[in-house]
Amino acid sequence: KGDPVYLNFGGEYPNHTFSVLIWGDVVGKQREKLVKRYSGKALRIHGWVKTYKEKPIIYPKSLKDIEVE
Repeated sequence: KGDPVYLNFGGEYPNHTFSVLIWGDVVGKQREKLVKRYSGKALRIHGWVKTYKEKPIIYPKSLKDIEVE
């Protein structure tokens, strides 16, 4: 699935509250743009929610599943 992009909320890793994991095949060539597009903004994210090391992670299937509020 390629290099993932992590968006951490509620603090920096490893003290974050939860994360969004966007797999490399979803990110494509937009990797650099994602940080600027999403940093410091309120987001609405659709996707599967799982836990990893007792913290929730949301896995969107496409970039259309992430909306800037």
